[in-house]
Amino acid sequence: MADYDFYGADITEINQENQTIMADYDIFGLPSFVFFAPDGDEIPESRVLGEMDSERFLKHLERRVAPHL
Repeated sequence: MADYDFYGADITEINQENQTIMADYDIFGLPSFVFFAPDGDEIPESRVLGEMDSERFLKHLERRVAPHL
């Protein structure tokens, strides 16, 4: 994961600020991962919604995320 920058936001508390973040990024459930290319655009079909084991997550990064970096 050394090639990735990670920015996390804990939006589990139900409040207006977190609801705004969820609306801005079209997040409907937690946990959620949204991946962005270096140009700031979201990488198509790269979101992870819900839990995913580590092996499957690493394969997801290889297939869906890494090709756009």
